[in-house]
Amino acid sequence: MDYLDWQSEVSLDQVFADGEQFSYPSIASNLGTLYLTKSRGDNRSILKLKSKRDNQSVTPAPFNLQTRVNEYGGKPFWVFESSVVFANRSDQCLYRQEFQRNKEPLGPTLSAPERISLKPSADKRLMYTDVHELNEFEYVSIVEVECSAADHANNRMFIGTFSRRAEAAPIVLIDGADFYSNLVINPAKNKVAWVQWNHPAMPWDDTELWVADLVFQDGEASFQNVEQLNVSISRGGGASICQLLFSNNDRLFFSADYQRCSGSQKDTASGKSVDANNYWNVHVYDFTNQEIKPVTSDAFEYGYPHWVYGDHRIVQFTDTQLLTVASAPEGDALVLIDQVSLESTRFRPDAAPSTLQHLNSDGSGVCVLEELGFGAGASVIKLTLPESVDTVNCVTVIASTRCAIDVSSAQPISFSTADGEQAHGFYYPPTNQAQQALTSASALPPLLVMVHGGPTARAYGHFDLQKQFWTSRGFAILDVNHRGSTGYGRAFRDSLYGYWGERDTSDIVDGVRHLIDQAKVDPERICIRGKSAGGYAVLRALTEYPELFRVGACYYGIGNLITLAEATHKFEKHYTDRLIDEVFDAEHARMLESKFHQRSPINKMTELNSAMIVFQGALDRVVPPSVAQEIIQVLVDANIDHEYVEYSDEAHGFKQADNNIDAWKKELAFYQRVLRHSVRV
Repeated sequence: MDYLDWQSEVSLDQVFADGEQFSYPSIASNLGTLYLTKSRGDNRSILKLKSKRDNQSVTPAPFNLQTRVNEYGGKPFWVFESSVVFANRSDQCLYRQEFQRNKEPLGPTLSAPERISLKPSADKRLMYTDVHELNEFEYVSIVEVECSAADHANNRMFIGTFSRRAEAAPIVLIDGADFYSNLVINPAKNKVAWVQWNHPAMPWDDTELWVADLVFQDGEASFQNVEQLNVSISRGGGASICQLLFSNNDRLFFSADYQRCSGSQKDTASGKSVDANNYWNVHVYDFTNQEIKPVTSDAFEYGYPHWVYGDHRIVQFTDTQLLTVASAPEGDALVLIDQVSLESTRFRPDAAPSTLQHLNSDGSGVCVLEELGFGAGASVIKLTLPESVDTVNCVTVIASTRCAIDVSSAQPISFSTADGEQAHGFYYPPTNQAQQALTSASALPPLLVMVHGGPTARAYGHFDLQKQFWTSRGFAILDVNHRGSTGYGRAFRDSLYGYWGERDTSDIVDGVRHLIDQAKVDPERICIRGKSAGGYAVLRALTEYPELFRVGACYYGIGNLITLAEATHKFEKHYTDRLIDEVFDAEHARMLESKFHQRSPINKMTELNSAMIVFQGALDRVVPPSVAQEIIQVLVDANIDHEYVEYSDEAHGFKQADNNIDAWKKELAFYQRVLRHSVRV
């Protein structure tokens, strides 16, 4: 039997529709755990409440939770003592639901949604994130303003207050920066802190940490004594600051790494010498003496690139301890930090390897979070650590969906690059015992290379049913962490700057050749797939190394850097400039000597020696349809084997299960057709 003939029990319905999806678990006022999921039938993003007795939807139709701040959004709801506030997709307004404790046997419920923010007008709408409740009627948040008469790349952001009465526009408290994030308030509600940055920096490059006093006068809130903290004073370079948290003793904790990494320190976990400035390590600012101190000095990442809002990785766990996520390629760990002594210790040191995210705690020894195990699917767990007890209690709130399949486990690999550096990734062998028994032991499987987006994102080794869909059908997988990926320190992440489209592409090719040299894959049947920036890497790999690949799948990828620079949204407006080391100028970019021209795959599409399938969302404003349509026109003119699939109701990152199922069916069929053909395209 040929690997391409393998049959699998892993269906696309299972991959995209079957089983409950969940994210952002949050403790809801002793009533249970709120989490974001999809409604059956109409595929709305809704909230469910998991209590001891029940698991009930609390978001009525037609509400659909999503915030569009910076296009990528993030966590679309915020839980307070007696209520939850959420952002609604269609109008981007905020709505409030109050917790209600019904008599048994009905259990707890939430009231009907009440709009608490200003309605959008014909020419303007407001979008909200990092929402905080100041009192019964007042809120403060980060706000983005979108005007229909202006290019969305010029959207304005500010920090402001608004009234639950929803009668007036928010009152601006802080503005002037291009972007804001990580807005936090101390428990006493008299101090605030936030992160801000300006073009051309991205938030993982160089950001500013600001603090202020929160003052109430005549019932109105204001920020006074506004001050920027000099986080980088002794390090000679900019800092990427994230994961802000006010502790119970009014210290401000945060994670930071630095542009100019220097100074070896002892890793608090291993005792080995590391450059702690190269990683997002935890720091603390003490308001009493106005000093900033490092708390951890690990070769772990206590932060993550800020693409979306609301993924908390540092929380108040008990009255005296913080709980943090220390991330590493081989799996994440939980670390306790004493907020007084600043000593850190590994929490649950014997736990199996997993990816951990979305911490939420009540501050009294209870925390819920997502755990993505390496051998099983995602689950929500609850950790309790009473002050008087040293034993950790771990309870599964939502169990992972298990499939009776042969699992292909991630095998971490590192390999040498052509220029003498190292890159990384995960290898997944094809796994399906029944089908393997019918396949010749001497046969080699086709390889499917997966390239993450960003390009600052990363490949993870936890269980992913999407990968099992491919491995159970006879494909080996290489999930690449090329230079520029997160998880290996600032120097590795920054090493792609100036070389986007070159180092990432060559790292991908070196990873493929590493597997070929080890006789793990068939060198004549190499496929590659990627989304967004990963789609750009796909196009670069196919055009720069046409002899290596047989077929590629590009999801909302970038073919023409000029079109991208002219049409993309505000958040990434200048990102490409630094990635290729050239400030965009529309006239110069079209010249042969411009890097925008040289690194645009569309200018080399006629050199393709492989087939291509391209997927695009018609509503995409990050990589607009015009970018994909340029690619397709070149393929048509050059008579290159291709397919183009556009979905009218999708934006950047496909959300509809039916569309994803349709796309993957077409992608699999395309691979099988091309790879079964004996002659190269």
